[in-house]
Amino acid sequence: MATSIWDSVLNEWNALLVQPLMPGVVRAPWARLVWPRIQRVNEYTGFPLLIYVSACTAPARKAPSELLSIDVSDKTAFHSMLEALDGPRLDVLIHSPGGYADATETIVEEIRRKFGYVRFIVPSYAKSAAAMMVMSGDEILIDEDADLGPIDPQFMTPGGAVAAEAIKEQFRRASEEILKDAKKVQVWYPILQTLGMGTLVSCDNAIELSKQIVADWLSKYMFRADSDAKPKAEKIAGFLSSPDWKSHGRRIKLEHLKPLDLHLTNLRDDVELYRRVWELHCALDIVLINTAIYKIHYNSADVGIVRQQQPQAPGIQLLLGQPGILPPGAIPQPGSPAPAVPAPTPAPAIPKP
Repeated sequence: MATSIWDSVLNEWNALLVQPLMPGVVRAPWARLVWPRIQRVNEYTGFPLLIYVSACTAPARKAPSELLSIDVSDKTAFHSMLEALDGPRLDVLIHSPGGYADATETIVEEIRRKFGYVRFIVPSYAKSAAAMMVMSGDEILIDEDADLGPIDPQFMTPGGAVAAEAIKEQFRRASEEILKDAKKVQVWYPILQTLGMGTLVSCDNAIELSKQIVADWLSKYMFRADSDAKPKAEKIAGFLSSPDWKSHGRRIKLEHLKPLDLHLTNLRDDVELYRRVWELHCALDIVLINTAIYKIHYNSADVGIVRQQQPQAPGIQLLLGQPGILPPGAIPQPGSPAPAVPAPTPAPAIPKP
Protein backbone atom coordinates (compact mmCIF):
# COMPACT_ATOMS: atom_id res chain seq x y z
CA MET A 1 0.00 0.00 0.00
CA ALA A 2 1.31 3.46 -0.91
CA THR A 3 2.23 5.72 1.98
CA SER A 4 1.20 9.38 1.98
CA ILE A 5 3.86 12.06 2.31
CA TRP A 6 2.53 13.00 5.74
CA ASP A 7 2.66 9.40 6.96
CA SER A 8 6.17 8.99 5.58
CA VAL A 9 7.39 12.09 7.42
CA LEU A 10 5.59 10.94 10.59
CA ASN A 11 7.38 7.59 10.41
CA GLU A 12 10.70 9.44 10.17
CA TRP A 13 9.72 11.59 13.16
CA ASN A 14 8.92 8.52 15.26
CA ALA A 15 12.27 7.00 14.31
CA LEU A 16 14.12 10.18 15.32
CA LEU A 17 12.47 10.16 18.74
CA VAL A 18 13.98 6.79 19.66
CA GLN A 19 17.45 7.52 18.31
CA PRO A 20 20.00 8.21 21.06
CA LEU A 21 21.57 11.67 21.01
CA MET A 22 25.07 11.10 19.63
CA PRO A 23 28.10 12.99 21.01
CA GLY A 24 28.52 16.29 19.23
CA VAL A 25 24.95 16.30 17.87
CA VAL A 26 23.19 19.45 19.05
CA ARG A 27 20.07 19.32 16.92
CA ALA A 28 16.86 18.28 18.62
CA PRO A 29 14.67 15.76 16.75
CA TRP A 30 12.35 18.50 15.45
CA ALA A 31 15.25 20.37 13.81
CA ARG A 32 16.67 17.16 12.34
CA LEU A 33 13.27 16.60 10.74
CA VAL A 34 12.78 20.13 9.40
CA TRP A 35 16.25 21.35 8.38
CA PRO A 36 16.97 18.81 5.58
CA ARG A 37 13.63 19.66 4.01
CA ILE A 38 14.39 23.38 4.09
CA GLN A 39 17.61 22.56 2.26
CA ARG A 40 15.76 20.48 -0.35
CA VAL A 41 13.38 23.35 -1.18
CA ASN A 42 16.23 25.86 -1.25
CA GLU A 43 18.35 23.62 -3.51
CA TYR A 44 15.48 23.26 -6.00
CA THR A 45 14.47 26.94 -6.22
CA GLY A 46 17.92 28.45 -5.83
CA PHE A 47 16.45 31.28 -3.74
CA PRO A 48 16.69 31.96 0.00
CA LEU A 49 13.72 30.68 1.98
CA LEU A 50 12.11 32.16 5.09
CA ILE A 51 9.58 30.16 7.10
CA TYR A 52 6.91 31.63 9.36
CA VAL A 53 4.45 29.11 10.80
CA SER A 54 2.30 28.74 13.90
CA ALA A 55 0.31 25.91 15.47
CA CYS A 56 -2.98 27.50 14.44
CA THR A 57 -4.27 24.28 12.84
CA ALA A 58 -2.92 21.82 15.43
CA PRO A 59 -5.72 19.54 16.70
CA ALA A 60 -5.20 20.55 20.32
CA ARG A 61 -4.45 24.27 20.70
CA LYS A 62 -1.25 24.56 22.70
CA ALA A 63 -1.24 28.33 23.13
CA PRO A 64 -3.80 31.14 23.36
CA SER A 65 -4.84 32.54 19.99
CA GLU A 66 -3.08 35.85 20.64
CA LEU A 67 0.28 34.02 20.84
CA LEU A 68 -0.36 32.23 17.55
CA SER A 69 -1.11 35.49 15.75
CA ILE A 70 1.10 37.96 13.93
CA ASP A 71 2.01 40.63 16.45
CA VAL A 72 4.72 43.16 17.27
CA SER A 73 6.83 40.48 18.99
CA ASP A 74 7.37 38.87 15.56
CA LYS A 75 9.30 41.91 14.34
CA THR A 76 12.53 40.90 16.06
CA ALA A 77 12.28 37.35 14.73
CA PHE A 78 11.70 38.53 11.16
CA HIS A 79 14.59 40.97 11.50
CA SER A 80 16.91 38.16 12.59
CA MET A 81 15.75 35.90 9.76
CA LEU A 82 16.17 38.60 7.11
CA GLU A 83 19.53 39.72 8.45
CA ALA A 84 21.02 36.31 7.61
CA LEU A 85 19.72 36.21 4.02
CA ASP A 86 20.94 37.90 0.86
CA GLY A 87 18.73 39.39 -1.87
CA PRO A 88 17.45 40.31 -4.28
CA ARG A 89 14.85 37.49 -4.28
CA LEU A 90 13.11 35.76 -1.38
CA ASP A 91 10.63 32.90 -0.92
CA VAL A 92 8.41 33.08 2.19
CA LEU A 93 6.52 29.98 3.32
CA ILE A 94 3.68 31.06 5.60
CA HIS A 95 1.14 29.19 7.74
CA SER A 96 -0.72 31.59 10.01
CA PRO A 97 -4.19 32.58 11.27
CA GLY A 98 -3.37 36.27 10.79
CA GLY A 99 -3.12 38.90 13.50
CA TYR A 100 -2.52 42.63 13.81
CA ALA A 101 -2.52 44.77 10.68
CA ASP A 102 0.01 47.30 11.99
CA ALA A 103 2.51 44.56 12.92
CA THR A 104 1.99 42.94 9.52
CA GLU A 105 2.61 46.28 7.81
CA THR A 106 5.89 46.77 9.68
CA ILE A 107 7.11 43.25 8.84
CA VAL A 108 6.26 43.65 5.15
CA GLU A 109 8.11 46.98 5.01
CA GLU A 110 11.25 45.32 6.36
CA ILE A 111 10.99 42.40 3.92
CA ARG A 112 10.48 44.67 0.92
CA ARG A 113 13.25 47.05 1.95
CA LYS A 114 15.78 44.27 1.41
CA PHE A 115 14.22 42.08 -1.29
CA GLY A 116 13.11 43.35 -4.68
CA TYR A 117 11.17 40.21 -5.62
CA VAL A 118 9.21 38.20 -3.05
CA ARG A 119 7.19 35.03 -3.61
CA PHE A 120 4.81 33.81 -0.92
CA ILE A 121 4.27 30.05 -0.67
CA VAL A 122 0.99 28.94 0.91
CA PRO A 123 0.83 25.16 1.21
CA SER A 124 -2.18 25.12 3.52
CA TYR A 125 -3.40 28.15 5.49
CA ALA A 126 -2.96 31.94 5.51
CA LYS A 127 -5.92 33.80 6.96
CA SER A 128 -6.79 37.40 7.75
CA ALA A 129 -3.63 39.53 8.20
CA ALA A 130 -1.58 36.59 6.87
CA ALA A 131 -3.62 36.84 3.66
CA MET A 132 -2.83 40.55 3.64
CA MET A 133 0.88 39.75 3.94
CA VAL A 134 0.63 37.33 1.02
CA MET A 135 -0.75 40.17 -1.13
CA SER A 136 2.52 42.09 -0.61
CA GLY A 137 4.35 39.58 -2.80
CA ASP A 138 5.26 39.79 -6.46
CA GLU A 139 4.01 36.25 -6.88
CA ILE A 140 1.89 33.76 -4.93
CA LEU A 141 2.45 30.02 -5.02
CA ILE A 142 -0.59 28.36 -3.45
CA ASP A 143 -1.80 24.80 -3.21
CA GLU A 144 -5.21 24.10 -4.74
CA ASP A 145 -6.45 22.87 -1.35
CA ALA A 146 -5.01 25.81 0.62
CA ASP A 147 -7.05 28.47 2.45
CA LEU A 148 -6.71 32.21 2.32
CA GLY A 149 -9.27 34.19 4.26
CA PRO A 150 -11.19 37.48 4.28
CA ILE A 151 -9.30 40.52 5.54
CA ASP A 152 -12.28 42.14 7.29
CA PRO A 153 -11.19 43.57 10.68
CA GLN A 154 -12.31 41.95 13.92
CA PHE A 155 -12.96 43.73 17.23
CA MET A 156 -12.64 42.11 20.62
CA THR A 157 -15.86 42.40 22.63
CA PRO A 158 -16.99 40.88 25.95
CA GLY A 159 -18.55 38.10 23.87
CA GLY A 160 -15.42 37.45 21.78
CA ALA A 161 -14.17 38.62 18.37
CA VAL A 162 -16.81 40.34 16.22
CA ALA A 163 -16.44 41.59 12.66
CA ALA A 164 -16.41 45.37 12.23
CA GLU A 165 -19.03 45.00 9.51
CA ALA A 166 -21.26 43.02 11.92
CA ILE A 167 -21.02 45.78 14.52
CA LYS A 168 -22.06 48.36 11.94
CA GLU A 169 -24.92 46.19 10.69
CA GLN A 170 -26.17 45.56 14.21
CA PHE A 171 -26.22 49.30 14.92
CA ARG A 172 -28.09 49.93 11.64
CA ARG A 173 -30.76 47.35 12.53
CA ALA A 174 -31.13 48.76 16.02
CA SER A 175 -31.60 52.27 14.65
CA GLU A 176 -34.24 51.12 12.17
CA GLU A 177 -36.23 49.12 14.74
CA ILE A 178 -36.13 51.84 17.40
CA LEU A 179 -37.26 54.51 14.92
CA LYS A 180 -40.21 52.31 13.95
CA ASP A 181 -41.12 51.35 17.52
CA ALA A 182 -39.72 53.30 20.48
CA LYS A 183 -40.47 50.36 22.78
CA LYS A 184 -37.70 48.41 21.08
CA VAL A 185 -35.16 50.59 22.86
CA GLN A 186 -35.65 48.37 25.93
CA VAL A 187 -34.49 45.38 23.89
CA TRP A 188 -31.58 47.11 22.18
CA TYR A 189 -30.27 49.21 25.07
CA PRO A 190 -28.23 46.44 26.81
CA ILE A 191 -26.61 45.55 23.47
CA LEU A 192 -25.87 49.11 22.36
CA GLN A 193 -24.53 49.92 25.82
CA THR A 194 -21.57 47.61 25.14
CA LEU A 195 -20.44 49.79 22.22
CA GLY A 196 -17.81 52.20 23.48
CA MET A 197 -17.34 55.79 22.35
CA GLY A 198 -16.13 55.98 18.78
CA THR A 199 -16.70 52.29 18.03
CA LEU A 200 -18.53 52.86 14.76
CA VAL A 201 -15.89 55.32 13.55
CA SER A 202 -13.18 52.86 14.56
CA CYS A 203 -14.96 50.15 12.56
CA ASP A 204 -15.02 52.35 9.46
CA ASN A 205 -11.36 53.27 9.91
CA ALA A 206 -10.26 49.65 10.39
CA ILE A 207 -12.17 48.46 7.31
CA GLU A 208 -10.70 51.20 5.15
CA LEU A 209 -7.19 50.63 6.52
CA SER A 210 -7.21 46.91 5.63
CA LYS A 211 -8.34 47.65 2.10
CA GLN A 212 -5.90 50.54 1.72
CA ILE A 213 -2.89 48.52 2.88
CA VAL A 214 -3.63 45.63 0.51
CA ALA A 215 -4.39 47.93 -2.44
CA ASP A 216 -1.17 49.87 -1.84
CA TRP A 217 0.94 46.70 -1.69
CA LEU A 218 -0.60 45.23 -4.84
CA SER A 219 -0.09 48.49 -6.74
CA LYS A 220 3.47 48.93 -5.52
CA TYR A 221 4.70 45.36 -5.98
CA MET A 222 2.67 42.76 -7.89
CA PHE A 223 1.13 45.17 -10.41
CA ARG A 224 3.90 47.78 -10.54
CA ALA A 225 4.40 47.26 -14.28
CA ASP A 226 0.68 47.53 -15.10
CA SER A 227 -0.93 50.74 -16.32
CA ASP A 228 -4.17 49.84 -14.54
CA ALA A 229 -2.47 48.83 -11.28
CA LYS A 230 -4.54 51.03 -8.96
CA PRO A 231 -8.07 50.04 -10.05
CA LYS A 232 -7.07 46.39 -10.27
CA ALA A 233 -5.54 46.49 -6.77
CA GLU A 234 -8.58 48.25 -5.30
CA LYS A 235 -10.91 45.67 -6.83
CA ILE A 236 -8.95 42.81 -5.23
CA ALA A 237 -8.80 44.58 -1.85
CA GLY A 238 -12.57 45.09 -1.99
CA PHE A 239 -13.09 41.44 -2.93
CA LEU A 240 -11.02 40.19 0.02
CA SER A 241 -12.72 42.50 2.52
CA SER A 242 -16.28 42.02 1.26
CA PRO A 243 -18.96 41.28 3.89
CA ASP A 244 -20.43 38.86 1.35
CA TRP A 245 -18.08 36.19 2.71
CA LYS A 246 -20.37 36.12 5.79
CA SER A 247 -17.66 34.61 8.01
CA HIS A 248 -14.12 35.69 8.91
CA GLY A 249 -13.11 32.04 8.79
CA ARG A 250 -14.51 31.49 5.29
CA ARG A 251 -12.18 29.79 2.84
CA ILE A 252 -10.94 31.82 -0.13
CA LYS A 253 -9.42 29.27 -2.48
CA LEU A 254 -7.44 29.15 -5.69
CA GLU A 255 -10.49 29.10 -7.94
CA HIS A 256 -11.82 32.27 -6.26
CA LEU A 257 -8.51 34.04 -6.87
CA LYS A 258 -7.83 33.03 -10.47
CA PRO A 259 -10.29 35.49 -12.10
CA LEU A 260 -8.66 38.43 -10.26
CA ASP A 261 -5.55 38.58 -12.47
CA LEU A 262 -3.24 38.00 -9.50
CA HIS A 263 0.22 36.63 -10.24
CA LEU A 264 -0.40 33.25 -8.69
CA THR A 265 0.43 29.65 -9.53
CA ASN A 266 -0.97 26.33 -8.39
CA LEU A 267 1.77 24.72 -6.31
CA ARG A 268 1.00 21.36 -7.93
CA ASP A 269 1.90 22.61 -11.42
CA ASP A 270 5.52 21.86 -10.54
CA VAL A 271 5.38 18.27 -9.28
CA GLU A 272 8.90 18.21 -7.84
CA LEU A 273 8.57 21.56 -6.05
CA TYR A 274 5.17 20.53 -4.71
CA ARG A 275 6.60 17.38 -3.18
CA ARG A 276 9.50 19.21 -1.55
CA VAL A 277 7.31 22.00 -0.18
CA TRP A 278 4.64 19.59 1.01
CA GLU A 279 7.21 17.41 2.79
CA LEU A 280 8.48 20.54 4.55
CA HIS A 281 4.95 21.57 5.48
CA CYS A 282 4.19 18.09 6.83
CA ALA A 283 7.39 18.14 8.89
CA LEU A 284 6.49 21.53 10.38
CA ASP A 285 2.93 20.36 11.05
CA ILE A 286 4.12 17.23 12.84
CA VAL A 287 6.54 19.27 14.98
CA LEU A 288 3.83 21.76 15.95
CA ILE A 289 1.46 18.94 16.87
CA ASN A 290 3.92 16.81 18.83
CA THR A 291 6.11 19.31 20.70
CA ALA A 292 5.67 22.31 22.98
CA ILE A 293 6.61 24.60 20.07
CA TYR A 294 3.78 26.82 18.88
CA LYS A 295 5.57 29.16 16.47
CA ILE A 296 8.60 28.68 14.21
CA HIS A 297 10.70 31.25 12.37
CA TYR A 298 13.43 29.55 10.34
CA ASN A 299 15.39 30.20 7.17
CA SER A 300 17.67 28.57 4.62
CA ALA A 301 20.73 30.10 6.32
CA ASP A 302 20.02 27.81 9.30
CA VAL A 303 18.97 30.69 11.54
CA GLY A 304 15.81 30.27 13.54
CA ILE A 305 13.72 31.37 16.46
CA VAL A 306 11.10 29.10 17.99
CA ARG A 307 8.51 29.97 20.60
CA GLN A 308 7.36 27.22 22.91
CA GLN A 309 5.22 26.73 25.96
CA GLN A 310 7.27 26.57 29.14
CA PRO A 311 6.06 25.08 32.43
CA GLN A 312 5.13 28.54 33.75
CA ALA A 313 4.94 30.86 30.73
CA PRO A 314 5.41 30.91 26.97
CA GLY A 315 8.93 31.75 25.94
CA ILE A 316 11.36 32.26 23.11
CA GLN A 317 14.49 30.33 22.15
CA LEU A 318 16.90 32.26 19.97
CA LEU A 319 18.64 29.81 17.68
CA LEU A 320 21.76 31.57 16.45
CA GLY A 321 24.48 29.38 17.95
CA GLN A 322 25.89 32.25 20.02
CA PRO A 323 27.46 31.81 23.49
CA GLY A 324 24.75 31.24 26.03
CA ILE A 325 22.15 30.77 23.30
CA LEU A 326 20.86 27.51 21.96
CA PRO A 327 22.01 26.50 18.45
CA PRO A 328 19.40 25.31 15.93
CA GLY A 329 17.21 22.62 17.44
CA ALA A 330 19.27 22.29 20.60
CA ILE A 331 17.70 21.35 23.92
CA PRO A 332 19.24 21.91 27.36
CA GLN A 333 20.70 18.75 28.88
CA PRO A 334 19.54 17.67 32.35
CA GLY A 335 21.30 19.70 35.01
CA SER A 336 22.46 22.43 32.63
CA PRO A 337 21.32 26.01 33.20
CA ALA A 338 18.47 27.11 30.97
CA PRO A 339 19.03 30.16 28.76
CA ALA A 340 17.30 33.38 29.62
CA VAL A 341 13.85 33.37 28.07
CA PRO A 342 12.14 36.74 27.64
CA ALA A 343 8.36 36.80 27.59
CA PRO A 344 6.63 37.74 24.34
CA THR A 345 5.82 41.42 23.94
CA PRO A 346 2.10 41.95 24.63
CA ALA A 347 0.11 42.76 21.51
CA PRO A 348 -1.42 46.24 21.38
CA ALA A 349 -5.15 46.54 21.96
CA ILE A 350 -6.12 47.42 18.39
CA PRO A 351 -8.53 45.84 15.92
CA LYS A 352 -7.01 43.02 13.91
CA PRO A 353 -8.14 41.76 10.52
